[in-house]
Parts: sequence; structure tokens; C-alpha cells
Amino acid sequence: MTKTEILEKIREEFESMRDDERYSQQQKNEKYGSLMTIMEQQFNIPLLAGTEFDRLDNDVKELYLMISNARIFD
Repeated sequence: MTKTEILEKIREEFESMRDDERYSQQQKNEKYGSLMTIMEQQFNIPLLAGTEFDRLDNDVKELYLMISNARIFD
């Protein structure tokens, strides 16, 4: 799979879960965490933002931050 295909698949899964009202926010958070882990492994995303994170491809950073910011912790 190419980088673009991986990102598209993750984006589709994220948007599908985000828009599905059958799932609680906790369930969504768990799915988002799984998607973030996949991205961390596939694109070598560091655990902490910094110089290495800034060097990532903009498409990768944008999707990763979108998923991260969608999580809501009560």
C-alpha cells in the first residue's frame, strides 16, 4: 500500500466512526487511539511533538492531529 492509500483508508475509518451516532464517545476515543497507533507505526510518528514531528509530511500531520483532536475526555 502506498502512503496515500494508507492515509485514505485511515481517513475513511475515522470519518465513518466520527459520524456514526451508534457509538459512545468512549468507543470513538478507543477507535481513534487505534488509528493513531497505526499511523505512529506506519509513519514513524514520535510520541512527543517536536523537531521530528515537524519534519513529517503535512498530510500525515494533518490527519494525525485531526484524529487526536477529535478525542474527548470527560
